[in-house]
Amino acid sequence: MLSKLLGGEVVSAVKAVGNIVDDLWTTEEETLTLEIARQKLAQKADLIQAEINKVEAAHRSVFVAGWRPFIGWVCGFALLYGFIIRDMIAWSIVNYDLSMRMPPELALDHLIAVLMGILGLGGLRTVEKLKGRSK
Repeated sequence: MLSKLLGGEVVSAVKAVGNIVDDLWTTEEETLTLEIARQKLAQKADLIQAEINKVEAAHRSVFVAGWRPFIGWVCGFALLYGFIIRDMIAWSIVNYDLSMRMPPELALDHLIAVLMGILGLGGLRTVEKLKGRSK
């Protein structure tokens, strides 16, 4: 009826303004619904990765299911050698006057970088915690 009185252009302009107002002012319920949708979307990547991890862990081959444990054990043994065993050997050589060479040093800075990534202690994990996206 309004379009007959004022013409179709006025009605379409009123609808456009109404759409803009709806976009600008939303209710609290709509805002919460959008936030829930955003959270679910952000969580999808983690859920997909968890499913991939389950499939890999269930695999019979140690080359598929065992690469993470292998890296963990390598880092653990290297840290054990670098911080305890090597120092004990060096201490024994010096204190017991053994005519041996000192044991070699490892490049622990590279090792610690890998270990921090495995343990999730890098900067990305901190950012996730600060944003409240971690459990």
